[in-house]
Amino acid sequence: MSKICGIDKNVIDEVAKIYAQSNASIIFWGMGVSQHIHGTDNARALISLALMTGQIGRPGTGLHPLRGQNNVQGASDAGLIPMVYPDYQRVDDKDINDFLKIFGKQN
Repeated sequence: MSKICGIDKNVIDEVAKIYAQSNASIIFWGMGVSQHIHGTDNARALISLALMTGQIGRPGTGLHPLRGQNNVQGASDAGLIPMVYPDYQRVDDKDINDFLKIFGKQN
């Protein structure tokens, strides 16, 4: 990894230790991490790092992707994308009827 990144191995080791041993750390990342041919893998690697080091689920820990447009995360969470209802429940899931019932519809 050191050769690929162009960063000395000792620096990578030291940064990893600081992150892992921190009382509380948050990983922030911008669109360059996700809008890339390996974007999903990049995000999964960051998520795995947080999980492996216990830097998730406590105050001051976690992951924070910085999205591109204003409130795109909130809009997605609320189901304002065509393939999911709120809470990311797939519209093609025949077992999800709660949202349809609200509007007097059935699957």
